[in-house]
Amino acid sequence: MNGYTYKSVRAIDFYNYVLNRLKLLTNFTFIQDSVIEVEHRPISVRTSNGVYSADHVFDSRLPEEYNSYIKEGKATLIHQHFKGWVIETNKPHFNQNKFVMMDFTAKHNDSCSFMYVLPFSKTRALIEMTFFTPSTNIEGSYDNLLNQYITSQLKIDSFTIEENEVGNIPMTDFPFRQFNQNQVMKIGTGGGWVKGSTGYSFKRSEIYSQIIMNRLKSGKNLETGIFKGRFLWYDKIFLRVLKNYNHLGETIFYRLYSRNR
Repeated sequence: MNGYTYKSVRAIDFYNYVLNRLKLLTNFTFIQDSVIEVEHRPISVRTSNGVYSADHVFDSRLPEEYNSYIKEGKATLIHQHFKGWVIETNKPHFNQNKFVMMDFTAKHNDSCSFMYVLPFSKTRALIEMTFFTPSTNIEGSYDNLLNQYITSQLKIDSFTIEENEVGNIPMTDFPFRQFNQNQVMKIGTGGGWVKGSTGYSFKRSEIYSQIIMNRLKSGKNLETGIFKGRFLWYDKIFLRVLKNYNHLGETIFYRLYSRNR
């Protein structure tokens, strides 16, 4: 991988680490409440238990217009939906120094779908069936596809399922940044921090958070410069191709990988 290292971080470990650090600081207060509305003039957050005023509000809820944009075709949505099993085998089957990013031999019918394999040891690995499709309806169940791949492709006849992982990540070109203001800013999935063409957000969130903090400290416009128009355009093209020619997903990804180091 030309010097890159592939890493996996368990979500619960990350959450616990960050929350424990923040709870030690006196300038953080955690409030569990339901947000009813974010008001812009003056800046305030109305909840079921009161109203909170602030100089800046960071809102992780999806914009209200999101669903109507998708329904009316104003934005493209591809679902990255998946189910994975962490399995343990009684004999060595895996090379923990190699992972499988996309195995298209496991694709379901003519959809853009593949299997992902992340070994943790010679006997333990995450096996995950992943789809990049306009809808989430699949004829064969995830469990059947996983079981077939493990027994037929990996030639594993005996294993135990230790964990399940299920998810659906939106890959979209919805214009999230149009709903930002300098003092009220959408963040996370609701702010377009999930990259449209990959569904990745972890590293982007780290980078964007740092940019926002630097701008907050210097009094500059918070949103400016986070998104690059050229790459938003690339994502838009890619998503439209996946929506209209989903059966070509394998070919598209093969070309992307084969033409890059």
